[in-house]
Amino acid sequence: MRLAFPSPIQPVQADGSRYIRQYKAVRYHALKGRFPRTKALVILALQQLNHRHQGPVTIGAILKHNTTLNRTSVHRALVDLHYEAHLVWLPVPNAEHITSYLLGTNRAMVGLPSLAPAEQREAVAAERTLKLMLDDHIAKAALKRRR
Repeated sequence: MRLAFPSPIQPVQADGSRYIRQYKAVRYHALKGRFPRTKALVILALQQLNHRHQGPVTIGAILKHNTTLNRTSVHRALVDLHYEAHLVWLPVPNAEHITSYLLGTNRAMVGLPSLAPAEQREAVAAERTLKLMLDDHIAKAALKRRR
């Protein structure tokens, strides 16, 4: 029997990050599911918008921030990120039918207690992994354009 992953993923950075570029697409899809590019773009938008607005933001703000995304894929990514990166869903004051979103690492912005240390590590690792995957995707696209 041939293993899909002959050797386990080993940490490559001093902080213990478990991201290795050659396993990127296959390994991520096997462990975390679909849409890594969309998730990475949503994480990037949330990182920038949460700090700019000093709190949670709505899907509309995410879509305005990155016009290449569509509402359906952002919804899917937000559901996955709720479990993967401990995303917080909050109702908008005076408009409870609208949901706003906040990264789990930014919970202190709205007065919520911080994540437990293990959950904090998971959230930071998820954000970092998706950011690295997006950087790889951009580099690969630039290389294709040069050819």
